Amino acid sequence: MTKSNEKKLTWEDFETYLPQYNFDAKQIEFFKDTFETVKTKCSEFVESIKDMWQGIKDSIANNPIVATVTKVVNNVTGKDSSKGKKSAWGTKRVVGNDVPYRLHDGERVLTRAEADRYDKGQNTNSINVVVKGLTIREESDINKIASQLLKKI
Repeated sequence: MTKSNEKKLTWEDFETYLPQYNFDAKQIEFFKDTFETVKTKCSEFVESIKDMWQGIKDSIANNPIVATVTKVVNNVTGKDSSKGKKSAWGTKRVVGNDVPYRLHDGERVLTRAEADRYDKGQNTNSINVVVKGLTIREESDINKIASQLLKKI
């Protein structure tokens, strides 16, 4: 039976059929007590099955292996909200250890020593020219400055 058309049986459902069998009051009372006992035991059995099933579901859901697999799957599929900090414009320094960040193609992460050298202007991978009060508006400005520097060198 589905829940939509499920009907709970009561003693009254059976009581209407008993007179045709000529049972006396003592026999009817015995049937009634037996019916109620069976109904109670069946209800208790169904409830114990429900409790056991809920325990199994809770055990599976709270299992550390399942939790780990769920976290990995959510992370891979993008359903995890704790993927790491988002910093579209970058960050000067990472504060703390083991802090996750989301990186994109072409982005770099520096070691602490590399970051310290970069902050001090000691980055050996590039040439940094700092001119106070100089404004560069377009590519041709860069070419003009480079030409002037080349003449002086």
